Amino acid sequence: MLKNNVNHIYIFGTAGEFPNFVGVKYTGRELAQILKLVRADTPLQFYLTDISFGYACIAGECGYLIAMGSINFKRAWEYFHFCKQKKLYNINEYQNELCEINQYIHKITDVPKIDGAYDKMYMKLINNNFPLRLLPPYETNTDEVFEKLVDYLRKNYPQWLI
Repeated sequence: MLKNNVNHIYIFGTAGEFPNFVGVKYTGRELAQILKLVRADTPLQFYLTDISFGYACIAGECGYLIAMGSINFKRAWEYFHFCKQKKLYNINEYQNELCEINQYIHKITDVPKIDGAYDKMYMKLINNNFPLRLLPPYETNTDEVFEKLVDYLRKNYPQWLI
């Protein structure tokens, strides 16, 4: 996986060297970089996570790498269609919700975690029996952090709970 700060020239130049290099996961939110990616003349397909996907769809072709949106597939599917149809008002509405939820999650977690720690919280929102634990040496979010997230969603974004 290439990190957000990898030089675009490197990504595009490398694409031709490796025939099985066909896509890039991009998790950044910098609009200028998103535009460079989706407007680039490259055979690569770019997959952007929830919030960035809306920006990218407006500018070009990309894939949706669902993360936080997985807490409610119906709403994520609606968001996906609004993005593909370039319905700016709706895209903005969903992005604002996802941004605020994301900011809250990072506010209540004590230290940054690997993606899997957040993914486990998203899955636990769908299935309360889903474990939050991760194998050492990775740290996960606690049940208390998870309960704070549930309370926040109930109060502020009940439409995202199923």
